[in-house]
Amino acid sequence: MRKVSQILKDKRLSLNLTHQEVEQSTKIPVDLLVQVESDNWEKVNSIAYLQGIIKKYAAFLGMDQSKVLSYLRRDYQLKPAHFIRETDYEETKRQLPSNWYLYGAVFLIIVFFGIQFFLAWQKPLLNLKAIPKVLKMTKPLIIEGKTQPGVLLYLNDEQIYQNEQGHFREQLFFKKPGTREITIKAIGVNGKEEEKQFSLIVK
Repeated sequence: MRKVSQILKDKRLSLNLTHQEVEQSTKIPVDLLVQVESDNWEKVNSIAYLQGIIKKYAAFLGMDQSKVLSYLRRDYQLKPAHFIRETDYEETKRQLPSNWYLYGAVFLIIVFFGIQFFLAWQKPLLNLKAIPKVLKMTKPLIIEGKTQPGVLLYLNDEQIYQNEQGHFREQLFFKKPGTREITIKAIGVNGKEEEKQFSLIVK
């Protein structure tokens, strides 16, 4: 039974495509492509993020996206623990109070709802480097910045990707002079959005 990682890799090789060529067309970073093809999911932030990457990758390779995603779900069910950070556990011999579990449960509930409340109102980070107001057509517009891993990014409604540290870098080329409106949107895991807009004069 071939894994989805091997299926994607074999398809890419059959088309004589390099990782760099795939990155240029899909905007999926090479390191993410290598992780997907190596069946290395430990560094991927969430299954939803992985599904988005694989769906776009499969579409570029001309494959049936729903079928490829079904392979992913099958593989994920075989190793769901890979999205969970494993920790060591050592049993302690110290005697605990008889009602320790009650205090522990109350503490965990308070912490859980505190975190959920914080995340529910937290907008995703979206830091951008300075963008020029005037640009010559002979030069590309470089959009560079940082956000959190797992955040969905859109540049003029087209999804772009950040690396494991949250950094992203895109280039836009303009063939005609005029004023261009640029919009960058970040959508966090809680659904909150952060959007930045700016105008650019191309000469």
